[in-house]
Amino acid sequence: MAKQPEKALFEYLRDILYRTDYACLDMAEIPEAFKPLAQGLHWLHQCVKEQKAFGEDLAQGDLDATPPGVENTLAAPLKAVQGSLKHIAWQARQLPKGDYGQHIDYMGEFADILNTMVDQLAAQHQALLDEKHLVEEQNKILGQYYSLFLSLTESTDEAIIVLDEKTGEPQYLNPAALVFEENYGDRLDVIRYQLGQVSEENLTQGEPWILEIEADGQKSALYLRVVSHSLGWNGRDTIVHVIRDKTDERQKEAVLSDMVYRDALTGLYNRRYGMEKVEEWIAEGYHFTISFIDIDDLKTCNDAFGHDKGDEYICLVATTLKGCSDHEVICRMGGDEFLLLTMGGQQEQIDGWLEKQRQWILSQQMTGVRGVRPCFSYGTSVVSPGWSHDADYYLGKADHRMYEYKRVNKIR
Repeated sequence: MAKQPEKALFEYLRDILYRTDYACLDMAEIPEAFKPLAQGLHWLHQCVKEQKAFGEDLAQGDLDATPPGVENTLAAPLKAVQGSLKHIAWQARQLPKGDYGQHIDYMGEFADILNTMVDQLAAQHQALLDEKHLVEEQNKILGQYYSLFLSLTESTDEAIIVLDEKTGEPQYLNPAALVFEENYGDRLDVIRYQLGQVSEENLTQGEPWILEIEADGQKSALYLRVVSHSLGWNGRDTIVHVIRDKTDERQKEAVLSDMVYRDALTGLYNRRYGMEKVEEWIAEGYHFTISFIDIDDLKTCNDAFGHDKGDEYICLVATTLKGCSDHEVICRMGGDEFLLLTMGGQQEQIDGWLEKQRQWILSQQMTGVRGVRPCFSYGTSVVSPGWSHDADYYLGKADHRMYEYKRVNKIR
């Protein structure tokens, strides 16, 4: 029995809404009076199918899907959504190009979220631009510093040697270092070995230290002022050594120092050196002797035969006294006085040696000098550890004994 038309049309409408793909209606079974309604439902069915297919395309991300025609008014909201999504997609494509000025004022909360995201991206982009600018400026400054560094290292007369901290192999040598290695090639192994002992653990950054190579045969001592730094160099742990050759300067200082402490006429140490040694040995608590030696009749020689003969007389006594051992220091105190310091000496032993030298010099005769026999007088005092006397006490004691000796043993 055929369905009632009202029921058939209702079921068709229900299927249109809930089973769109399966909805169907046999128009031949619909009475003529219901055909306009049936045709309207058929048109609705087509609109719903188009809307459903269009919605599914959008759901799959196909924003370029062909929308239903204008006569399908049911699809109008989906068309509006399609337009909004296409505009949002276009805005999204602008973001990688740096266009953060795109905002939307529709689609409610979604628009707020999107606009917030765009603002955050814009802020991050600006921060990156600022950081990029800062890095570029820093790189520019670093480039200038590097150029300055190269200029300084290439032009300085200080040798700059970069050594691998583990292997000791050179990683960089500036022109001055190449000249340095050429000049000291025969001692380069020793120098490299000494430099190789420096590591990050035992160096004081930027603190100068002296590398001293002792004299060897005909080779003089070598003095190098070194400033060392630990530095990463092309991925390696290295030590940078900045070297200045101080050998000539040290030798000149030694010569000047020697001149300060030397008597120009005799080549012996002078009064300054002698007095400093006395003070030093007393302060160190050494046992030693102090002997004063005074040339006899030097004024008579000067007055009678001239100062040249007087100088000859002084040098004769100085040469005689130079025969002392390495444990002794002989100084000319000035004029006709000499000072002899003997480490660990005994008074009898020292006086015996001086008497022997006195007897020898008495046997000498200076050419062109008559009536003046070369001779000297002496006196010795002993300094022992623990005695609480100062230098003047011991010097005065030796001086007193010297004058007593002169009084008793004066040559007539």
